[in-house]
Amino acid sequence: GHIIHVNTRLIRELGYERQDFATKTIFQISPYINFITWRNHWNKLNSEGKITLETQHLAADNTIRPMKMHCVMIEVQAQKVCMGIVESELVLTPYIDLL
Repeated sequence: GHIIHVNTRLIRELGYERQDFATKTIFQISPYINFITWRNHWNKLNSEGKITLETQHLAADNTIRPMKMHCVMIEVQAQKVCMGIVESELVLTPYIDLL
């Protein structure tokens, strides 16, 4: 559930400062994801290699923002990592096809 890196655009859209966002986990940003649901997503990602999740993110002003997260499983220094692109309802990203 640790977040390694987030782009500046998403941080701004959610109203956070980079240093505040850097200390958060997926469980703090996505209020409807708990350890069990994340483990299920992780297992599916691990077996399929690529998934898309409809989710919500908690903004700094405590509003819930609908998001779509496109994830692929990659290995970095022999450790599996979920690399994703988050697409908000407000801003559609042109980078989805890169996954």
